[in-house]
Amino acid sequence: MKKIICYLILVAFASSCRKAAELSSTSNSSAPAITNENVVLGKKLENPYSVANMRKAYQRLKGNNSKAINTSEESLISTSHYYVRFLPIDTAQNNALKADTSLKLYQIPLDYEVISAGCDVQDTSEIYKPQWFYTSVPANFQFNSVIKYEIIENLFIPELVPVTTTSALSTSAAKPKENFALRLVNEAMKITNNLQDTVNLSDGNKVKFTATGRVRVLDNRLNNWVPLEGVRIRCRRWFNIKNTTTDSQGNYRISGFGGKVNYGLFYDTDDFDVLAGNFFQAWNDGPHQDRPWDVDITTGVQRFYANIFRGARRYHDGFIGGLRRPNVWAKLKYNALDKNKKRWDGYNEGNTFRIIKLARYDGDREFNSDEIFSTTVHETAHSSHSRIMNIGDIQLAFSVNAIIRESWPVAIELYITQMEYRERGIPNYGATDDITSEGFPSRRGY
Repeated sequence: MKKIICYLILVAFASSCRKAAELSSTSNSSAPAITNENVVLGKKLENPYSVANMRKAYQRLKGNNSKAINTSEESLISTSHYYVRFLPIDTAQNNALKADTSLKLYQIPLDYEVISAGCDVQDTSEIYKPQWFYTSVPANFQFNSVIKYEIIENLFIPELVPVTTTSALSTSAAKPKENFALRLVNEAMKITNNLQDTVNLSDGNKVKFTATGRVRVLDNRLNNWVPLEGVRIRCRRWFNIKNTTTDSQGNYRISGFGGKVNYGLFYDTDDFDVLAGNFFQAWNDGPHQDRPWDVDITTGVQRFYANIFRGARRYHDGFIGGLRRPNVWAKLKYNALDKNKKRWDGYNEGNTFRIIKLARYDGDREFNSDEIFSTTVHETAHSSHSRIMNIGDIQLAFSVNAIIRESWPVAIELYITQMEYRERGIPNYGATDDITSEGFPSRRGY
């Protein structure tokens, strides 16, 4: 096997290594397939959650039910949130923006029709290209004065506002706030011609929709499915956005919606990000529906992302036999490059960024699942090495012999990858009698 060349960029130090990989994805019959194609947007939709349209909806309901109206209710329909977009101009601002865990960021606008779900174009440029990020924020959100932002529209989101009403707009004295919100949103959807997002208020299953599903990836070394634990699932009903992460079986559950949601899968955690190329988030925009979304990732670049995520997740959060975790002073970035390239030049992005570059192919061959997993572990081990020595990453480059710098992550790679694959059903994985190919870690580990 040809060596896979990659680099862990530790401030200004680039640690040369070996590998890379690829993959792809589909989902089961309960939802459209997850694809490796780009998101295709259609027309701009009229925003039902704008303050102006919510007030129109209120007036429409009031006109249909003019008795016993609490006139103070209309005054409650004021700006509760902003629909906003951010434009970080460099990697420092990009990382500062994403470090705010209260922000649920999207790389596409939230008020456009999605014709075809998918992911974004790979960004393999070495030069950062500013990109808008979209989300909603509470009206009292404290904006970063350095990062450019624009308020697109003032919003009123009844599902997120503690509105209490006892007027005739309520259909149930037991849950007046809930019914007020549902009826108001439904009416706003109608007057803005977003009929695909209206619900039958008498159907409790749709009115109280809970987004559920399962995420797993096909491992071609195991020839079996592996649950993708810890990956972020984000669901939104327009600007009502909620997050969760998958459990050990790859399952997730998000409640609190009143109708169809847009699903999304994001390969990131609070400790690390898998990037689509050099700078932007690896993710997949899922379907718009009011039923579960099960994701089965089988091939293409999505499989590449998923197996990098598996390796990173195990090292950061899983059982690793008492080894030291990676450095925690900065979020690790795993640049998943959808290309066949054996070497990249290291570059310095300042003293707060850690970058691991991984490629998908070895010539015409895609790397196997365990190769992707093990390479991710190897590169991450460079970071934990500097933490063990209690020195900075630049000092590591000058203080430690090159043989030690590489043999340490080789040993850790074999150790952790053995644990992973023996736990999942290959009892002799990484042993001397398991050298069935030139694939790492078997041969080089020994």
